[in-house]
Amino acid sequence: MYIEEFSNQLNLDQETLDKVKIAMQQFSEQEEKIYVPAVVYLCSQSCQIQQIDGQTKQGNGITLTQVIRNLDPQTDIEQFLLVLQELPSLLKQHSSEFDSVVRQANFSFRLYKKFDKCFSLIQPFQNPSSTPQFRKEDDSDPYIQDLKKVAWILCIMVRQNILQYEEQLEKNEYNIYDPNSKVILILVGSLSIVFKNLPNTFTQNVADLSQKMLTYFCNDLDECDEELKYYQNLCFKCINQIANIMQHKAKVLDLQLETQENQVHILFEENTIDQTYKRLHKYYEKTRKHSDLDEECFLRQRVVFTPKKDINKQTDYSEFETLQKKTKIKSDPPFMQTPLKDNKFSNTLEQTYFDIKKNAIPQTPISKCMELYQWMKKITMQNYKCFEDYDEKEFYDRAIHKIRKYFEVTEAMKTQKQNEQEQTIFTLSLAVIDSLIKQNEGQFDLKLLQNDCFQFSILGLSLYTHQIINQKPNLLYNMKQLCTIFEISPLDLFRVIANFAHFNRQMPSTITSQLFELEKHILFNLMWQTDAKKLVEIFRDNSPKYFEQELVRRFQNHLALRVKELCKILQLEIHDFAYSAICEFMKNPKLEVLKDVIFDTVIVCTFYVIQKHHKQSPSFNSFNKLYTKYYSQQKQVFTRIVEYYNDRFLNEFRDIVKSISNAQPLHIPKNFECQSPLIIKPIPVSPNQKLSYIATPEPPSPQKNFMRSLMQKIKPQQQPQQKQQDIQPFQD
Repeated sequence: MYIEEFSNQLNLDQETLDKVKIAMQQFSEQEEKIYVPAVVYLCSQSCQIQQIDGQTKQGNGITLTQVIRNLDPQTDIEQFLLVLQELPSLLKQHSSEFDSVVRQANFSFRLYKKFDKCFSLIQPFQNPSSTPQFRKEDDSDPYIQDLKKVAWILCIMVRQNILQYEEQLEKNEYNIYDPNSKVILILVGSLSIVFKNLPNTFTQNVADLSQKMLTYFCNDLDECDEELKYYQNLCFKCINQIANIMQHKAKVLDLQLETQENQVHILFEENTIDQTYKRLHKYYEKTRKHSDLDEECFLRQRVVFTPKKDINKQTDYSEFETLQKKTKIKSDPPFMQTPLKDNKFSNTLEQTYFDIKKNAIPQTPISKCMELYQWMKKITMQNYKCFEDYDEKEFYDRAIHKIRKYFEVTEAMKTQKQNEQEQTIFTLSLAVIDSLIKQNEGQFDLKLLQNDCFQFSILGLSLYTHQIINQKPNLLYNMKQLCTIFEISPLDLFRVIANFAHFNRQMPSTITSQLFELEKHILFNLMWQTDAKKLVEIFRDNSPKYFEQELVRRFQNHLALRVKELCKILQLEIHDFAYSAICEFMKNPKLEVLKDVIFDTVIVCTFYVIQKHHKQSPSFNSFNKLYTKYYSQQKQVFTRIVEYYNDRFLNEFRDIVKSISNAQPLHIPKNFECQSPLIIKPIPVSPNQKLSYIATPEPPSPQKNFMRSLMQKIKPQQQPQQKQQDIQPFQD
């Protein structure tokens, strides 16, 4: 079997091999030369080996590099990585380190494919007087093969040294926040230096080689001329020093040294290119950072075997015909008749045949991007008539002004496509308003269109959605600036987020999940920094208003999930106790405890005081180390936490913790995690005279009232239980 063959190549231990055989039973009908290596790597990472000092180490030493190098020559690496990415969810074995390595491998291999494509821009120089020599593929040239190996190792070494150099300086001349963009610029800069220093026997197909290569990697980087020149200079300095080290003219690679005489062309001489690769490989092995993935493994050539055809041999098809008669084609099972257990995305905790068919082809990052762009394009291509001409012109002018001001604050530089982006955001906001009017036909009060908070809340979420599609970083942390610029409060965003999430049924799950995260960010961070006094009154007074009741309920649901999540991260078993304590405090909250606070700080302090009550020895430093592994950007949670705990927190929570002797079981509403982000009904809108939009209950259905009264007459002794509805932000 192929499992034994592949495990022998890696010297796999018996325990891991048994796990692989059990896991492969689920994929018996799949391509084993792809699934066996993927399952082997996943199982090897889930093993724990006891070391000599008594400590346990995750993994048994099998690296992703070893697995890729031992793949069958006919196996496609890209397909193998796609399977590897989806495997943890299928086998329910999740590991943050495993996910990080696989994401890095997918990104690196996509870069390598683009890198390989760049070699189509050069070709051997042909003498016009001689007969042109046509080749089917440039890869048949041994020099091109060796050149690719040399260039790829150079690109890896240059990237490592430049990133290390910029970390030492703690800044560079150009603020490039996206690490992927920086890697692409370094790769293009390195390749441009390589192609400029090739022998005279090669020529280029295009005039501007660097810009053409940038289009292969990303269209959004076509305006980064200054940044590209900056990295080209660093790449030249680095490659030139590597050339000097190969000639024993230098011992150490240091980018802070001055640029020496150009020796780069020596690395690409045709007569010595194979020897250069061997020497570079040895130097790279000595200097590289050892990790689970060595990108040099992508240089392995994929071998495609072509079967030889014997024209003198007559093929006997009798066996095939007999087999064809015996084999029956299996028809698809009836709809929803093939349940599989343990699927958290199903209301019945089962995965149906429909779910299997829908998720048969895993989505790649590129396909997700295409889905987002196509959805946005389909929405914004239409025309929407929500306002009168004058009102729409006024809203347009104010909207464009605020969008431009937001881009000035958050974007490093203005792009040529900014005008197009502004139009897209504005059109999306009109599409949402138009959808609300049509869904609530006859009940939507048009006076709401004059409400600035309503208009700019919809516009702000449209801008947020546009940034999700363009994969902009730090979206949640820019929401406070967005609220300031758009002159709205976080509670205004919370009022409309549910309607926004469901204005279009085809909205991709990527967007709805991000809207769910935004709701959590509003409830735990933003609203306590801007509306703490108002929120304390809402939680304390037990308001009869529907919106305020739903605000409290949604906060409690998010709190239940967050407490359980942080307990798992901090390796604690007190989530029931902590949740009960915080809920008891929120019945009569104090402004001095909650004003300008990030609620994770309150949760962590609750953990601390509970452990003190149980006579344990907690430490904020140990909490901080575990917390920052998952949330490295939220350092403000532990900023001055000791001072906050002693001065503002302890007096209010000490008595609450003592009074709770038996904590109630932690209650998380069924399927709460599956809501994307909220499950709501069509929402009628009824603003009051001051044009402030508040919640009003949905008009009752006459048919439902008749059936309810009929059931009460038949069974008067049973009182129907009123189900909690999800948030309906425009209702009272």
